[in-house]
Amino acid sequence: MNQSFTIQLEVKIRACRRIDLLDLEWFGWQTAYRDDFASAVDRHEHGELVFLVAEANHFPVGKIWVDVSQPSAGSAAMLGGLTIMPCFQNLRVGTRLMKAAEECAKGHGFAIVRTGNGLDSRLGGNHRDLWRGSEAGIPGGQQKAAVLLKSVSKPTAKPPRMPRPPGFLRIFS
Repeated sequence: MNQSFTIQLEVKIRACRRIDLLDLEWFGWQTAYRDDFASAVDRHEHGELVFLVAEANHFPVGKIWVDVSQPSAGSAAMLGGLTIMPCFQNLRVGTRLMKAAEECAKGHGFAIVRTGNGLDSRLGGNHRDLWRGSEAGIPGGQQKAAVLLKSVSKPTAKPPRMPRPPGFLRIFS
């Protein structure tokens, strides 16, 4: 027997809580990062970092953090740790987390957000087109890393709406 069906699932973006740490290991897939997650929650609780999770059915299915520890004129908030459970990838969960992180940085007084350490390779679709790239040295070493920057000081324009074909019926809002 082969059956398929579609479900509608609400995904909520919220602040990470210490109680989320075990669930963020995603059944052993992310266990190696347990200490990193705990450190991020510590920094979140001290106001140095904003740690966001995407939650579906009361379970964290994605995460990102925003380093807001050094707001100053012209400084950029660092985004990191973007990870989405494989079964939730390509469903725009990462895009929504990125947008929430950008708004968070903006709310903390940052005009620019930046990525690094491979986060740039995970940006997909139209979202990636809004970023500009550069190279930056990594403190303490001679390595170079790709860094992407994006202004969050003014709203970005929405893409034009695609016309609907004749007879198209919109069922979900």
